Amino acid sequence: MSEELLWGPVDITYIFLGGLAAGGFFISALFALGGKLDSGGRLAAARYGAFIAFGAAILGALILPTELGHPFRAWRVYLNFANGWSSPMFYGAWLLLLFIVTSFLYSLTFIGKEETGVLGWKDGRRTLAYIGLAIGFALGLYYGVLHAAMPARPFWNTPILPLLFLFSAYASGIAGVMLVRNLLHKKSDDPELERQYQASGYQLYAWTLTFVLGQLALIVLFILFAAGFGNLGVRHAVSVILPGGVLAVGFWSWVVLVGLVVPAIIALAYMSPRLFRHGVFSAPRTAGIVLPVTLLFGGYMLRYFVVIAGQITGPVGI
Repeated sequence: MSEELLWGPVDITYIFLGGLAAGGFFISALFALGGKLDSGGRLAAARYGAFIAFGAAILGALILPTELGHPFRAWRVYLNFANGWSSPMFYGAWLLLLFIVTSFLYSLTFIGKEETGVLGWKDGRRTLAYIGLAIGFALGLYYGVLHAAMPARPFWNTPILPLLFLFSAYASGIAGVMLVRNLLHKKSDDPELERQYQASGYQLYAWTLTFVLGQLALIVLFILFAAGFGNLGVRHAVSVILPGGVLAVGFWSWVVLVGLVVPAIIALAYMSPRLFRHGVFSAPRTAGIVLPVTLLFGGYMLRYFVVIAGQITGPVGI
């Protein structure tokens, strides 16, 4: 076991915020590209996702340099064209910068009345959405690739980790949008607006369930891959989250049970009438708050346990 952890809470928070940003843009772009943005729900969800994406990316970019020995020299990484091509951090820095610029321009298209947009940029929203989706996809994968590319850390050294981080990023972004819209929503006397609000809510619940189930499947594959294809060092490393491991209780309690199983049960419970019986979807505000809070908490804890597990394990076990 290592005496010192080089990656701590600030790094974990930075990784979480980067995923939240990519996920917020993802769900916003899906609504923006999926058809007309009605005033009852789709527009609000797309707007919240755009602002979450830009805000989380900026916040992450601001806190990361605090971990550096010389934070005011962090800008030099962008100019390191001579040696930077061989450094994952060089690509990550540029991805984050490009994402910040794109998400900022994209968020401007949601300021002002929907009929006019701002500065006439509403017409460019679809283009920015496609660009941001591509950059956000790369950014969401990057945080997992950054770890998976370290053979000296067998817990991280698996091709499944980037996908797990990406799915968690998208789920976190959807949870952020769901939380904000439920906190800010004021029930309308217009039944059509309420119908639109619930319809967009069903889409959020459906995407949430998709990515939660995807994460559960990837966690199982993560463990099976280590057991079936990993060497002795990999199997020993993964054992820290298996029964009897030093991180097992926390991982399965906070990440899997609270962060994935509980949101899946809530989502399925309220989706069932429409999903299985062709009924009407209707979820109360309480469910729309509890579900995203547990999902966001689980997303953060996933990164916490993955980052810590990779550092306390070495090539030959713990």
